[in-house]
Amino acid sequence: MPEALTRTRKDDYLRLVQAFPLRKLGNDGEHADALEVSGRLVGLDRKLTRGESLYLDALVVLIREYERTRHEPKLRNAKGVGVLKHLMSEQGMSQAKLATVLGVGEAAVSMILSGGRDLTKSHIAALSKHFRVSVSAFF
Repeated sequence: MPEALTRTRKDDYLRLVQAFPLRKLGNDGEHADALEVSGRLVGLDRKLTRGESLYLDALVVLIREYERTRHEPKLRNAKGVGVLKHLMSEQGMSQAKLATVLGVGEAAVSMILSGGRDLTKSHIAALSKHFRVSVSAFF
């Protein structure tokens, strides 16, 4: 592989590690920061570079580990839309409010909650940011 391409990929990864080092998350503030970084990467309007993708994969593992040890008992068996429904219930969130968070109409929210429509990458990024949970919670 040409050196310039290798360097660019390494630089993406190193740039992200320098901005937010990959290490065990120790508190809710670090967790919130990690969610913000992962949400920004997931929300990009382009395909991630290899370095960005590798960084995001590692960051999601760290986020999930923190959530597993700190928050997971309430969500142990929930996945995807089940997590969304639980979070909505905890916050007393209406479908109308969820529509606003997702930037879609209430009919689309109804379809998502009933399983007739999948969450998109931008939906997952918005939900992760709003509820302050890992993007992996919605997969």
